Amino acid sequence: MNDGVDLNRDVNGCLRLNPGVLWQVFGLRVVVLHLDRKCYYSFDEMGTQVWLILVAAENVEQGIQQIYEQYDVNINQLREDILSFCEHLSDLEIGQVETI
Repeated sequence: MNDGVDLNRDVNGCLRLNPGVLWQVFGLRVVVLHLDRKCYYSFDEMGTQVWLILVAAENVEQGIQQIYEQYDVNINQLREDILSFCEHLSDLEIGQVETI
């Protein structure tokens, strides 16, 4: 199930954060502050690892490969999960995957 996500296009794009979003690592968690919406989000330890990899990666596929090398997971399921995470970030207006 991919709920309309274009797996080929989206993995080649990079995660671009909304300019109204600030984030900071506190311990093992990332806290994301959305200035325009006046709200904040916090990710657990796994979400924090995914966030840090995706914001540093040249594109989503590179981030997926980095995560795949660290965990014993099915690559196709991982790809769907990461793209779903990116879609959720887009829904919250935190960031979106943009084609390079």
